[in-house]
Amino acid sequence: MFGGIPNLEIDELKEYWDSFPSLKSHLFKAISDEYSDMNVENIENEIIENADVKSFITEFYSKFESFR
Repeated sequence: MFGGIPNLEIDELKEYWDSFPSLKSHLFKAISDEYSDMNVENIENEIIENADVKSFITEFYSKFESFR
């Protein structure tokens, strides 16, 4: 609980890291070979403001803007 987040658990979100390549390194910092810690204070805001996430949202809306 106080030793960080196991990298194995973070790596289980591989599909997200593949979709948003800069997000993982922006959110987490390694504290050892096996554990990481949060690199940000407000995780929700950091995700919303991430360039990869913004790009995805923009592309998503542009592809579906003709749907009602």
